[in-house]
Amino acid sequence: MYHLTGRVLDLGFVGLSQFLPFLCLSLVAGHAADRYDRRRIILSCLAVVLLCALLLLEFARRGNGSILPIFAVMALLGTRARS
Repeated sequence: MYHLTGRVLDLGFVGLSQFLPFLCLSLVAGHAADRYDRRRIILSCLAVVLLCALLLLEFARRGNGSILPIFAVMALLGTRARS
């Protein structure tokens, strides 16, 4: 991120974009962990991580100069369950 923008603040925004979804969805995630099959929850979390990795790979391959899609992927990555 720093290489794209040259601003240290954007590195902090990457952390914030991953932390806010985790904070907002923690109660919902706890309820889902108690209610649904945990193997499916883990599988869906791994699918989200794979999707995010492929999206970031595609952004890097294209050389897109915009940082908003990167923040969106980081927010999506923040929705997955933490181990």
